[in-house]
Amino acid sequence: MVDFYLAQAFIAKKDEGPEAAAPLFKKAIEIHQQLSSHKKRNTLNYELGKAASDGDIYPQYGIKLLNEYIANFDYTNIYPLELAYLS
Repeated sequence: MVDFYLAQAFIAKKDEGPEAAAPLFKKAIEIHQQLSSHKKRNTLNYELGKAASDGDIYPQYGIKLLNEYIANFDYTNIYPLELAYLS
């Protein structure tokens, strides 16, 4: 379900702008917060953390997610580690 709202948010951001995407990012983050830790993918930590910091949606949770991305980073992650530090 997180992936659904995240995809919708990226589409809305591209087509309609950040204001239209904000509620969808917020919903994705809220669902992500309810998942157990073993169901969370590290890529989602980056994507949601960046969305939270860019859109000022749950900024503290966004920082937490970016820190988790950095801590759990390995060769399978698609986003360079530097991007997490810059976000």
